[in-house]
Amino acid sequence: MSLEHDGIVGWGEVSALPEAILDDPSGEQVWRELVEIAGPRFRELVERESSVPEWSRVARMAASRTSSIWAFAAVEMAVLDHHLRSRGEDLADFWEVDAARVAEMATTSLISPDRSWQPPAGAQRVRAKVDPSVDLSAVADWMASWRRPVLLDYNASARDVAHVVEQWRSVADRVEWSALEQPFAPGDLTRHAELALAIPVRVSMDEGVRSILDVRRIARYGAASLVCVKPPRVGGLANARALLSEAASLGLATYVGGFFESPLARHAHRCVAASFDVEASDVALVQYRETLGSPLDSGVGWSPLSGSALETATRVEI
Repeated sequence: MSLEHDGIVGWGEVSALPEAILDDPSGEQVWRELVEIAGPRFRELVERESSVPEWSRVARMAASRTSSIWAFAAVEMAVLDHHLRSRGEDLADFWEVDAARVAEMATTSLISPDRSWQPPAGAQRVRAKVDPSVDLSAVADWMASWRRPVLLDYNASARDVAHVVEQWRSVADRVEWSALEQPFAPGDLTRHAELALAIPVRVSMDEGVRSILDVRRIARYGAASLVCVKPPRVGGLANARALLSEAASLGLATYVGGFFESPLARHAHRCVAASFDVEASDVALVQYRETLGSPLDSGVGWSPLSGSALETATRVEI
């Protein structure tokens, strides 16, 4: 989405999936929220105050609906981008971070494996999608060839603790392990805690991390020792930074996750990751359907090309 005020345009982006899944809204739901509710509400605020509010206020405008949380995350990024461009400041300098030093994570699938795939040279960890149907022993040699720590990502598909342990044990000594991520439903802290006690590998939470309260509960019940913070899911950049800080204070390891963002949001998330001592994160810069122009020396860092699909499909006038 775009925010134009006083002749300066700020851009914000979230990358919702086509279908709603595991309490995350669909792209259409987020779009409707942005067009019908979040955009008009924010425009009213700007008109009432005769100025664009501080970007850190935006997250508090969201309702409890997941579509509202995601929509205002896009608004927040646009406001921050506008704020920075108005002052000629760069996001990395604004947060005093070195985004170039963030460790990156690569992703592949064990459900429909492409065995010719190898992690990029810069990736320090591999996230591998898995479900209960996967015979890990059949892909163990391929996994071992990556020569990277592996994070098995179940996306809440696991049957039970015993089956997860059985799957892991089938290749336990053949692969370097990082963690087993979100085997069970987002709110199922009990079984995640049981799994954490049953294996000598870390348990990670992803879809189960949506608020500071979630982080506190995860730490309290020992449900995981690693948490994935995805900015749009938690309500934007300010909330993501708050969750990362809270997790660190509770002794939880962290990393920043992503969906299918363009370099615009990826760079913003990379700067979030650089603000904290996080593990390898899903923030590698990507090309996105030839829709982006050159990186800028102010703002979040990128702008869509004029007339591109990204610009025209996400434009909301405020």
